[in-house]
Amino acid sequence: MLDQDLETISKFYDSKEKEAEAKYEAIEIQVKIVKSFASKLSKTNSPGNHDSNDRGLHFGEWFGRSDSVDSALTEISNLPDSVKYTNDQHVSYNVARSRLKMAITEYYRSLELLKSFKILNETGFHKILKKFDKTAGWKASTLYFQKLNQYHWIRSRKIDDLLDGTEV
Repeated sequence: MLDQDLETISKFYDSKEKEAEAKYEAIEIQVKIVKSFASKLSKTNSPGNHDSNDRGLHFGEWFGRSDSVDSALTEISNLPDSVKYTNDQHVSYNVARSRLKMAITEYYRSLELLKSFKILNETGFHKILKKFDKTAGWKASTLYFQKLNQYHWIRSRKIDDLLDGTEV
């Protein structure tokens, strides 16, 4: 029974970790696009240029056809459907920036929840095994801890790395 729970936790954690990595890549691309748009917008709104559009520009108009944008859009098209944004791309810079801030905040919260999931389950296994040792009168926990430490979700630091990367 404990082995089944361990497998269930492991599968869930692994899938959520992969999903978090894909979302991180998507957010990273979106940040690059918004930064690129900001620099393009600042050039457009320079004192010598009066051809600005207050209602926002289409992404294609924002960036022209630069190689960096084409590669970013190609990267976006290669992302899993769960992390793609399919709504209208006709948004202003401020709207894009605020949506990106909300997405980053939501993503950070999801990473914190996954980290809590990991810690709570690890603590739970330790408590279960400690209780078993006390009840059974022998130290089975040391053997099971060795098995437990072989699982990816116990050893992984990927979520911590993603949290650190998101904070920057």
